[in-house]
Amino acid sequence: MLEFLLLNSNDLSGEIPISFANLSSLFGYNFSYNLTGPIPLLHNMSISSFFGNKGL
Repeated sequence: MLEFLLLNSNDLSGEIPISFANLSSLFGYNFSYNLTGPIPLLHNMSISSFFGNKGL
């Protein structure tokens, strides 16, 4: 079961997939400095997980 997803500062591009909202087992994640577009409603959402994402 996936509990933490750390994708920060990895030169990713694009939007956060809406399907991530279905990952109810996640306790934490970090998408900082990567992505653009809308942010899906995620469990345990913290604004610090999205720092540095231009266009979010």
